[in-house]
Amino acid sequence: TSGNSTFTADINTINKTKLNVYPNPTSGIVNISYNLKNEEEIILEIYNTCGQQVYSKKEFSKPAGLQNIAFDASLLTSGVYTLAIKTTANNWNERLVVQ
Repeated sequence: TSGNSTFTADINTINKTKLNVYPNPTSGIVNISYNLKNEEEIILEIYNTCGQQVYSKKEFSKPAGLQNIAFDASLLTSGVYTLAIKTTANNWNERLVVQ
């Protein structure tokens, strides 16, 4: 062997685990979608650029599959935030820009 290796990613697997936040930037309702492999409780958290938690909501048991949350970003002042979805198995983070 030449020592070169090839890595092949299953695009469908990657897309199923991605956190999608749209529209982004936003000044109103933002849609948050993600895929759960198993039924789990989730926590939605939002942090400002200083790392301070400015929002937290526990969503009770969600079934496996594609999940959607509508969040009213007008509750936040204009700026850049980190939106986090946390479960017992996964943590997803995405940048959120509020205008």
